[in-house]
Amino acid sequence: MITHRYDITVAPGETVVIVNFIIMNGVDTGDTATGITDLAIAIDAEANTIVDNFWRDGQYRTGMTQDQIDAILNF
Repeated sequence: MITHRYDITVAPGETVVIVNFIIMNGVDTGDTATGITDLAIAIDAEANTIVDNFWRDGQYRTGMTQDQIDAILNF
């Protein structure tokens, strides 16, 4: 289970959107990695790519309406 907490205040009638990503690279570390650090480096690199390109690369907002995009709170 993955949990995260956001301490935010939302005014009555206001809408906010919190975007979350589950990042998996499809690599079975038991077969290919020599240690847990190998996978952590790969996953961290992908997370950084998403954060660095969230607003420049539309693939990270695919399926969202413009109203939802306008209400994003955490990017």
